[in-house]
Amino acid sequence: MSLNFKKFNIFILFLIVFSFFSVSLSAQETKITNFIVNKKENKIFISFSTENAFSKSITNLIQSGTPVTFSFDIKVEKQRRFFPNKTIYKKEIIHKIKYSSLTKTFFIIKPYISEEPYVINSKTRVKSEMTTITDFEVELPLKSKGNHLVYARARLQEVILPFYMHKVFFFLSAWDFKTDWANQNIEI
Repeated sequence: MSLNFKKFNIFILFLIVFSFFSVSLSAQETKITNFIVNKKENKIFISFSTENAFSKSITNLIQSGTPVTFSFDIKVEKQRRFFPNKTIYKKEIIHKIKYSSLTKTFFIIKPYISEEPYVINSKTRVKSEMTTITDFEVELPLKSKGNHLVYARARLQEVILPFYMHKVFFFLSAWDFKTDWANQNIEI
């Protein structure tokens, strides 16, 4: 019995090391690209993409039917001369995806656009829809004239598997990512 226990421990250790090694090999730096901030009157429109958000591991996880959530954080700070910058706007934008292996379709929910999911069949279009924000409207308070810093970042929220499987596959947190803040200066 002692020999079987040692073999089991070695197998588990090998599985954990292999999982970390394969995740680290497939990990590329995820970053915000094409960050554009436009203004019209007292509104700001923000557009950007997230590059390298779909690693092979995340793609496999989605195609296994596990729901995945991408979050995008938007923050606007008013620059002040003699004091620290003041945050005047903060918002979390969420994109959710679930794959149906039965119908071979992806269901995407963007609550800021509609609560109803829409169906996509193309993997390329799914990646674009999940990682792109286009002309997101930020309405600023009327007294916010001056220089502002607009920030954006992307995150893959922690994947929670059903039936406490996330306790067994604890290394899934290695798939989580968070980009650095991208920022742009704008005067209103």
